[in-house]
Amino acid sequence: MTKQDLISAELSPEATTQIRKLLQDINVLLPFLVAFSAGERVRYLKPGPEALDASLDIANAVADQPEHFSPISHEDAAEIRRDIALARALAPVAQAVNSLSESLSDTIFAAESDAFRRATKLYAQIRTIEAEVPGIDQYAATMRAYFDRSPRKPTVAE
Repeated sequence: MTKQDLISAELSPEATTQIRKLLQDINVLLPFLVAFSAGERVRYLKPGPEALDASLDIANAVADQPEHFSPISHEDAAEIRRDIALARALAPVAQAVNSLSESLSDTIFAAESDAFRRATKLYAQIRTIEAEVPGIDQYAATMRAYFDRSPRKPTVAE
């Protein structure tokens, strides 16, 4: 079995508390954030960059020819500009947060994979000595249950 050591680090409770506080501070700075369910998201238009550019052109048309538009149209045009500016300001923040989220997920995966890899190695050692060392098998009971479960059905290649 090849040695695996994807990550080796510690995170103190104090650092964890500080990180969580910083994340709360970020949420305070963004009180307008919206959270949709998957079902809600499908009900709304999903414009791409070209659609946003076209939307901004429409808002500019209202600004360039104000006499041809109602007061509500001017409010709509102003809101288009605010919405697009917000989306563009948040995009690099979202990119940084997504990158952080991916790194956190990958680091958690690495730590869990390392732990399980080492545990399987130690479990193999326990299995070789469990007959000679009274009580040692109790430590391997969970791992044994994991490995003794019924095997997964192989997928059928189409």
